[in-house]
Amino acid sequence: MNPPITDWRGVRVWIVGASSGIGAELAKRLHREGARLVLSSRRREAMEALGLSGAVLLPCDLRDPEQLSRACGEALAVLEGIDVVVWMAGIYQPVTVDDYRPDLVLEITQTNYVALLHVLGDLLAHFRRPSTPAGTSGSLPGGVPPTPPRGLALVSSVAGYRGLPKALAYGPTKAALTHLAEILHLELAPRSVGVWVIHPGFVQTPATAVNDFHMPALISAEAAAHEIVRGLARSAFEIHFPRRFTLAMKTLALLPYRLYFALMQRGMRPARGTGGGIVAPPRSPESGAASPRCGTAPGEAASAMSAGGNGGDPVGCDAIVQFFERLTPASLDQLDRIYRPDARFKDPFHEVVGVAAIRNILAHMFRKLPGGSFVVTGVVTSGCPAVPGGVGAPGQPGKASHSDFASPSPGPDPGSLRVCCLTWDYCVEFGGKPQRIRGCSWLELSDDGRIAVHRDYWDLAEELYEKIPGLAAMMRWLKRRARDG
Repeated sequence: MNPPITDWRGVRVWIVGASSGIGAELAKRLHREGARLVLSSRRREAMEALGLSGAVLLPCDLRDPEQLSRACGEALAVLEGIDVVVWMAGIYQPVTVDDYRPDLVLEITQTNYVALLHVLGDLLAHFRRPSTPAGTSGSLPGGVPPTPPRGLALVSSVAGYRGLPKALAYGPTKAALTHLAEILHLELAPRSVGVWVIHPGFVQTPATAVNDFHMPALISAEAAAHEIVRGLARSAFEIHFPRRFTLAMKTLALLPYRLYFALMQRGMRPARGTGGGIVAPPRSPESGAASPRCGTAPGEAASAMSAGGNGGDPVGCDAIVQFFERLTPASLDQLDRIYRPDARFKDPFHEVVGVAAIRNILAHMFRKLPGGSFVVTGVVTSGCPAVPGGVGAPGQPGKASHSDFASPSPGPDPGSLRVCCLTWDYCVEFGGKPQRIRGCSWLELSDDGRIAVHRDYWDLAEELYEKIPGLAAMMRWLKRRARDG
């Protein structure tokens, strides 16, 4: 999909936004790897403080189109061309509807997105021309190939996946960068020019230091730079990290608007006695490893997830995670511990009401796919206080928000609802081979702590049909036809 960059020796790189944070750490890392660097930012002294011998420093203010255009021309000329441009520049400040200021929003938009457009024409003209390494007609010392990989890496953010609170200025600029990268990739890939989009989660930088909320799965700028270099060594279009957080955000991006808005609005309104909000998949405090995947014995993953250090995940969601990870045919008689008697369940094949009907569906699954087990890989929750001996807690009254069920709401009002959204793998041997079916469960918990609504999302084509002999070849052919046009 993209030309992998596994050897940086002699590769000419222009990093825009290299004075601090991820940009500074990436510059240090590529310098150690042997890249030839051109660095740009507003602050020359900050770039000089990096102490990168041989790096060309081209300070410029991205808010000034003339300065930026001049810097672009110098960057392309100083090393007789550029192989890779990393557009790292960006500013962040939380903005809500209550503190909206047009001047601030326009400044953020200019720096984060519009500045790139001012020089994109020059960069595209450069990348459309055949490239040869500077000052050589053959190989560079150290074995660098005569024509190193070329391309443009745009640093966006997970804030560009969907609209997020407090991102009224920042989020739209990152969504625009992602969209731009997708279009550029479609048009430049046939010319063997790479286009990467980079979606970091929360990274410890001066920009995020202004946040007044808990930042789940926060990583260092050095770790972020490592992930970028590792991602550029692969052929993927998207580089996203840390995965324990970005996978949960990707799950949110798949939800229908009604469910997404309900979850986000509940996350913005903390329940009594808790911080609430979105949490990353829990990690073991001993190993620091993310939640286990297929290959973990039933119950082991649940024990790891409930061991602590889960960023404030409510007891209710922990209990549900443990129940599903330990689910076996023998434990189906205990479903009424976590489901209301009138609970509604829907997946791509079924829509039923009541614990008995849900039990029949799960029993059928175990008969058709014996030996399978669930491994929960991510948790997103609106937050609910701990209640001894149960899941969920009383709160503001409300009805089930899920409206895509064909049947009317059964029984009495389900009362106060809290939400858990789980991503999971169902691990099973199918067709003589180990298989993993990935999915997402939207769970609404009533005031007695049990599940009132259970909605499963998973891709029939990818997760089931491609694993069935006979259909698999047809599904792969259809995907190739769609991809190749």
